Amino acid sequence: MPHFTDIPRYALVLGGALVPLLLGAAVRPRTSPTAVDVRLSEWKVEVSAATVPAGPVVFHVANAGQIEHAFEVEGKGLEQVSGPIAAGAEGMLTVTLKPGRYELYCPIGDGAHKLAGMKATIEVTAEESAPSSNY
Repeated sequence: MPHFTDIPRYALVLGGALVPLLLGAAVRPRTSPTAVDVRLSEWKVEVSAATVPAGPVVFHVANAGQIEHAFEVEGKGLEQVSGPIAAGAEGMLTVTLKPGRYELYCPIGDGAHKLAGMKATIEVTAEESAPSSNY
């Protein structure tokens, strides 16, 4: 009687690779969003990463200031803004970014907060890599 150990290993590996294809499943790694922490205060925007890989990015935004702020990401044909974030509160903004440079800023006051210094940039790379720290 043949035993499991009698089956050549390459047959097991090959069989394991073919099963998803035969079942119609896509074989590719699952991409999870890159998380970036953002701290808003009078009059600056601080981000935890200077560069991130292209794809979905979740910005976790904390308003450490004394007044209401918001958070906007702009570049490469994209312009998305969070709702207002009260002093001491937190918000979140999820965007899908293409490679290139993006501006991050507070859009409150018809651009007055941005002009006062509440802006930063982030570079989005084409390759899958770990975010580089900006702290």
